[in-house]
Amino acid sequence: MFRQLAVVKNNAQIVSGLWKVKAVHLDKSVKEFEIDSLQDFNALPFPWLRHFAGEIYYTIDVNVENPDAITVLDAGSLVLV
Repeated sequence: MFRQLAVVKNNAQIVSGLWKVKAVHLDKSVKEFEIDSLQDFNALPFPWLRHFAGEIYYTIDVNVENPDAITVLDAGSLVLV
C-alpha cells in the first residue's frame, strides 16, 4: 500500500539503490529501465513517458537489518507503510 505521509518518523529507513521500472502500455508494449531515485517522469530522458497510458511497476531490493527497529520505509516522495 502506498500512502503519502506529511512527516517522516524518526525510525524510518531510507530506501536507496536502483529502482527497476517496468512500463506496460495499454497497447501491451513493455519498456523497462532503471532509475536511482523516484522522480517526476518529465525529468527523465524518455519523451514517450509524457504521453504514457498504462501501468508502471517499481521494484527495489531492500535489506532491513533489524525489522523491529523501523516502522516506515522512506522512499522519498512516497513512503511505503
